[in-house]
Amino acid sequence: MNYIGIPAEWNPFHAGHKSMISTLKKKYPEASFIAAMSGSFVQRGEPAFFDKWTRAKWAITNGIDVVIEFPALCALQSADYFSENQVLLLSAMGCDAIAFGTESLSEEEIYNAVSYIHTNSFKNKFHNELKNGLSYASALTEAFKNHSSYLSKELTKPNNILAFRYADAIYTHKLPLKIITVKRNTENPISATEIRKKISNSTLSNFDKKLISDEVLQCIENGNYLSVERYYDMCLLQSRLFTIDELKTSCLFTEGLENRWHKNTLYPTYTEMLDQIKNKRYLYTRLKRIGASLLFTKRGCRSTFSFHPKPLYARILAANKNKTYLLKKAKIPVITRIPTALKEIDEYASSMLKFDLIATDLQALCMKNIKFRTGKKDYFKSPFIK
Repeated sequence: MNYIGIPAEWNPFHAGHKSMISTLKKKYPEASFIAAMSGSFVQRGEPAFFDKWTRAKWAITNGIDVVIEFPALCALQSADYFSENQVLLLSAMGCDAIAFGTESLSEEEIYNAVSYIHTNSFKNKFHNELKNGLSYASALTEAFKNHSSYLSKELTKPNNILAFRYADAIYTHKLPLKIITVKRNTENPISATEIRKKISNSTLSNFDKKLISDEVLQCIENGNYLSVERYYDMCLLQSRLFTIDELKTSCLFTEGLENRWHKNTLYPTYTEMLDQIKNKRYLYTRLKRIGASLLFTKRGCRSTFSFHPKPLYARILAANKNKTYLLKKAKIPVITRIPTALKEIDEYASSMLKFDLIATDLQALCMKNIKFRTGKKDYFKSPFIK
């Protein structure tokens, strides 16, 4: 395997990510590593905690060779579409393998799970569970019980289930990609979610600070990170501006969810609003993705996010100067400068790219320190070259 792709968000980059990269480089010393990293917004339905150029730089300085931006239109999707688009983008970059972390599952166990979901036995059980009102993840767990109690249990774990979805996307599209799993440290797991919470609450301990780099700590000290409260207020305001009919027209809502959404915008905070809407079928992350998608949606129009678009270009965020030749393998347009790209790429790619520009501006407005809230950063920020 010469070109290994890594789907990533690095939100933020921490010791667990560094360990994974180190493990891969030791096992495949001759390989080059290309990462597709979510840009200004991440799959959980929020802006990334730190800007995309800073996160890409952290990755390059820790052994990644090229970091490309995973478009916002692809990142703010369900796990199925997210994983499918990650695989398609990395394949288009010429990768011959894709690597990801798991809590427990091996390559063989993941292939076993993927084979089973394409049987009629699984499909019938799975769709019945969805009809009974279960979420996708819960329906998947129930449908696996007859096949393997072990897989049923293990596919409740976030990294395992995402790994499974990457492998299924490879299978579905018949891509010539091998999968590589890296087992996470489950005895002392490092949680990016907990790190973000502690940054927001100013409760990082000395031990926590050892899990992140000095560069991350410098960003925290400078206030160059996301104010979740500012972002939530933005989402609540946008939700209040939409009428029920406009919410329905956006095509972001199903099963009458737009009625509950509109009704609960009266709550004083976005968190309270989502608390009233969520249930066993509509979990927090799904609701947050809807709220994020609304920020990009014009009132009275169908949301572009509802079309589930595929990645159409590779925008370079950072690279090792000795590995820029890797970009020649790309089967899609490679972007380094926005003004030039908007003139050269086709209409559909240009439309997708403009959403990335909006995403960056939305994230910037939500930064903790006012001096980092400047707009149009995509036009004057250059890729980091090591």
